Amino acid sequence: MKQTQQQQPQQHPHGNGVAGKGTAKGGGGEEGEEDELQPAEQKEKENAADGARSEVSSHKPWGRSFRHQICFWYATILSKYPIWLCMLMFIGVVGCGAVAFSLFDYPDFDDPIAGFEPRGTSISKRTISWRNMMNQTGTDLPLSPFPVSLPNYRPDTPNNVVVDVWGATEEPSSDTTGTQVGTGDEDFSSAGEQMPEGDFRDYGGSVNDVIEPSTFFCGNPKPMYARLVFEPIDGDTLFTVEGLHSMCQLEDKHIRRHTEFLRDCYTSEITGRCCSSWSLANYVAVLNNKTSCWDIDHSDVKHTIELLQKCSHFYRTKELPPNCTIDNLDPNCQRLPKPCTQYDAIYSILHYLVDVNFMSMEKPLNDKVQHAVTFIPVYAGNDMREIYDDKFDHKTIKDETTKVTGLYFNLKYDIFGEYLTQEVYLPALGITLVILLMWIYIGSLFITIMTIISMVMSLILAYFVYRVVLQIPFFPFMNLTTIILLVGIGADDAFVYTDLWKRTRKDHPNTPEILVVMETLRHAAVSMFVTSFTTSSAFFANAISSITSIKCFGIFAGTAILLNFMFTITWLPAVVVIYEQLFSKVFNLGKEKRESRTYLYKKKTCCDLFVDCLFKIRYTTSEWSRIFFDKILPCIVVKLRFIWLLTMGTLMFGGFCLIFLDPKIQLPTLPEFQLFESMHPFERYDFVYKDLFWFEKEKSGSLYAHMPITIVWGIKAADNGDYFDPENKGSLVYDDTFNIAHPDSQMWLMRFCSGLRNQSFYFPTPGLHVEACFIESFKKWMDSRDCTDPYSGADLAPCCKKTTFPYPASVFKKCLKEGISHLHKEFPTFFQKWKPGPRFSGENNDVVAAIVEFDSSFTFSYSYDEIYEFVSAVQAWVNKEMSTAPYGMQGGWFTSYLEFYDLQNNLARGTPIALGLAIIIATCVMFLTTQNLLISVYAILSISGTICVTIGALVLMGWQLNILESVILSVAVGLSIDFTVHYGVAYRIAPDPDRESRVVFSLARMGSAISMAALTTFVAGGLMLPSTILSYRQMGTFLMLIMVISWVYSTFFFQSLCRTIGPEGRIGQFPLPSCNCECARIHAAKIAEDSDGSNSFHSSTVPSSGESHELEPLNAYATSDYSSSGIGSSINGNNSRASPVKVRTCNHVQKTMTTTSLDHFLAVPVTISNKPSSSTASSMEVVLEGDEYITKVCPPKVPEDLIINVTVEPEPVVMPNNNPDVPDIWFPLTPEITIH
Repeated sequence: MKQTQQQQPQQHPHGNGVAGKGTAKGGGGEEGEEDELQPAEQKEKENAADGARSEVSSHKPWGRSFRHQICFWYATILSKYPIWLCMLMFIGVVGCGAVAFSLFDYPDFDDPIAGFEPRGTSISKRTISWRNMMNQTGTDLPLSPFPVSLPNYRPDTPNNVVVDVWGATEEPSSDTTGTQVGTGDEDFSSAGEQMPEGDFRDYGGSVNDVIEPSTFFCGNPKPMYARLVFEPIDGDTLFTVEGLHSMCQLEDKHIRRHTEFLRDCYTSEITGRCCSSWSLANYVAVLNNKTSCWDIDHSDVKHTIELLQKCSHFYRTKELPPNCTIDNLDPNCQRLPKPCTQYDAIYSILHYLVDVNFMSMEKPLNDKVQHAVTFIPVYAGNDMREIYDDKFDHKTIKDETTKVTGLYFNLKYDIFGEYLTQEVYLPALGITLVILLMWIYIGSLFITIMTIISMVMSLILAYFVYRVVLQIPFFPFMNLTTIILLVGIGADDAFVYTDLWKRTRKDHPNTPEILVVMETLRHAAVSMFVTSFTTSSAFFANAISSITSIKCFGIFAGTAILLNFMFTITWLPAVVVIYEQLFSKVFNLGKEKRESRTYLYKKKTCCDLFVDCLFKIRYTTSEWSRIFFDKILPCIVVKLRFIWLLTMGTLMFGGFCLIFLDPKIQLPTLPEFQLFESMHPFERYDFVYKDLFWFEKEKSGSLYAHMPITIVWGIKAADNGDYFDPENKGSLVYDDTFNIAHPDSQMWLMRFCSGLRNQSFYFPTPGLHVEACFIESFKKWMDSRDCTDPYSGADLAPCCKKTTFPYPASVFKKCLKEGISHLHKEFPTFFQKWKPGPRFSGENNDVVAAIVEFDSSFTFSYSYDEIYEFVSAVQAWVNKEMSTAPYGMQGGWFTSYLEFYDLQNNLARGTPIALGLAIIIATCVMFLTTQNLLISVYAILSISGTICVTIGALVLMGWQLNILESVILSVAVGLSIDFTVHYGVAYRIAPDPDRESRVVFSLARMGSAISMAALTTFVAGGLMLPSTILSYRQMGTFLMLIMVISWVYSTFFFQSLCRTIGPEGRIGQFPLPSCNCECARIHAAKIAEDSDGSNSFHSSTVPSSGESHELEPLNAYATSDYSSSGIGSSINGNNSRASPVKVRTCNHVQKTMTTTSLDHFLAVPVTISNKPSSSTASSMEVVLEGDEYITKVCPPKVPEDLIINVTVEPEPVVMPNNNPDVPDIWFPLTPEITIH
């Protein structure tokens, strides 16, 4: 079979050649045969062009680059085996997920505040060492505050199981002794008895001591009980008959009648019934000899108010102590008026039940109660769970007079995990709407669903890397917010890739699929990597934080973003190819069937009408979108650019003032971490009412407690635990250099205690404190002890007064044990584990550690500035003293109630560092992407404006810089740069040199995709607002703000800057080393253009640099460079070197045509009929041989009995071009195919 194809040259009206001139004839059929019939003159010109090109540039042709060969092979795999590739990735991800979830425990969110503490800082190391020391002190433990007979303990024995004995945040006691008290699960006294949970001074001793039988109340109200907070609805006070009756009614209806209350309430030992609640109404009743709160009247209320006015003075002056009743023989109680001590009612009402403004020091005559607490005789915790679920969960408890506005049931952390499960419908609804928006924009439900699946696989694989590869055991609940972020970022990448695929297919409809895949990836992968890398870098910047939960979140989120990019360049292209190969044909077949039915039956079915309606809506929307982004939006930006610059600049300055001047972004003021919305009754109690009642203020230390100054020797301030595991606090690390027995150490310690008392930050604590500086008490004991026992006559030497201070080391060790044992027998309460003094260990009761503690003049506060002043003053003095200490005492360190201060300090310092690091990375990436200094500077100005306005808005909304807020602010950079990167690169590679044309080009090219990406993320964030969980609401609010502000600043501020003072031509351009041959390439392109009229280019086909982006013009404004077949098309004009693309038929006949490398590939279909119904396209396969692309064209086999001579009649074909100034050209093709 012999084929002959003749090509006639065609001339473009504007002078650009359309087809190559020459004739190619098929030979006798031997493989590798080529026809070289080009004129000698043309060959000489081509050789001259090649010589000039090789002389000025060493740039390798496209096919000779190993990187480009890899791209070709990868595109081949994607186009040939997309289904197998998707199945392989899916099976791999499922396998990784199975390994991660089977070998490791599922994430546990029972303790949502786990990891909300710094690790590795100087203060955290001291705090953890102190906790470990407290945990290892007690009966049958390595350390003891007094000499005991212990088993064989080694001081260096590690303890891998460490219990947090202080809790997440230290709460100082109201006690004025200044001792550092833990609030752990176990408190050990000298005999090793187990104390109740919490601070024993809050409970007044053991549980049995708390609840004492009485005729009306079961003892006094205690913080361990559940409690309600009431507010008046219309009136201004609760201290009325109506208000008291209302509180009784609500309590009785919703709590006391519940079966769970009857089962779990504490019963009176006298009546055997549930104890009465400690409420204002019940105390009014007992003071007026009424049996219940229902019996009180106006006179009873009036009498109680008068009694409180007479006795409140004694409470305010602290003359009225707790547990002061008429029967109490304490002299302090006996000298008070008896009505003021009756039933201990006055103290209980003022201290526990009414707010601090009632008859306060500032307003002693104020008898209005705005808030009142009722203590329920049920322990707060699981005993109240059923009552909460039935009566209070998502319900408002009120009547006509009062309402319940606050709850303390100690269930806040328990129900958090359940809320996460209950509200999973919110992210599911958000994902559903995002799918709908993606479907509308992409136009394929299959691609949309597969994109969502790729996001899910990214999360699963990220979890595998997080748990299995990196071996991080802790998974904070904040990691779940990655889902919301990934939806927006993944949708953006999908829009970019599918948009480029459609554009490439539309401009080059007959180009082989492998080349379309390769070209789309070449343009899309770079920019998608830039946006993904900048966002993930912002997340990874959080890894420098000392706070465990922030560190873990940054690693997981950054890993998920990078893995999503990996799936975007592997899974998504394969999915698009599958759609093109399978679903698009089905879709087209269905369309043909609908058209056929309409033609035959002259009517449309309901389904056809519905589909047509959808297509019309989509077409109308698409047309309006095109008009808006091509015409309207550029006009708005360009015409009003000065207004935008002034407005956006003013907003940026205003946001800066809000952040740094007034009111400024505030650090957290309370140690409690907010989990739910502000109006939730649990959060109302923690953040509003804890500061309104005296017992809570006293418990938090805001009333009386002074900051202790605790100095520790013998234990190193070290944290050898796992920083990624909040439960692993490591073990004690002993200081081998510690030696307090040396005489020099004894003298120095005496001077140290004396010098501390002379400092301005020292506060003298009244009372007996023999343990504050034990060496002083020990010396007094030695100086006052006779050398002969007055009872037995035994010789007590050398532990007596004849031994002078400082004592020899052996005497010190022996006598200290004897003195501490003697003191322990007389005052056992001085030897609790948190008390200062020596610590003994081992069989010989060696002194392995020592603690000295004094009160400071600084009272406890949650204010960062006040505690900073305290820490700075004490630490400076301690460091100075330690520098002069003897060798055995130089390892001492200072600690106090500093956990919350350490958290504040890390948030204040770590957040700006992470934010600055993210900005630096974004700047570098932006410069490397655009290679233009001016565009990079304008982009950073736009990003800075976005961040300032966003954070300023959050400050006005009352946000404080807590854990989640710190993460959100550092992520702001990564999310705000994406849109600016797209616009910046589009401006940079726009075909026209002037500013306005570049702005119009970038808005028209990227405006639609950017707006859709912003809309999807905005919707995903908006659907988080109804959530009860605060972190979801905050993340949703932030995403909505950052998307709107980022879109506005990138579209109006950045583009206005570029239109006003943007670079023109190559101004501000800094080409990379790989692009230093740009002038040579342009010169070579011009030589090639002059040497061959068949390869003439529009000026826009030669870009100013060699980089490839998804934004690079695919000859959008260039004249099409078709061959005479009307099928080949130029994809870009980046490499204008004329090189042969060989077309090899299946019978091994080669035909050589001149084109411009891959970018001007020619597809040659062969047909045997000119009728559309019987036309059969030849099959083609693109292969890479050396540096050339070989296209095998296989015509269909024709039976021998059908061998005829066919002359294909020329058909008119449109030569499309995207230059709006040049009309499309119609001309006939004249190939002649002879078939024997």
